[in-house]
Amino acid sequence: MKVPKKPNFKDEEQPSAEEISRRSDFVSLVISIVAIIFSLLSYFLK
Repeated sequence: MKVPKKPNFKDEEQPSAEEISRRSDFVSLVISIVAIIFSLLSYFLK
């Protein structure tokens, strides 16, 4: 049985700075939406 070759992660293209900032903007947007919904629910369910 042959041992599978380890994938070489260095060959993959690194994401550009613009893509990284777009992704972090999206993540922060999702986190803020979840926080707003959570605070509204806790406010109305008092």
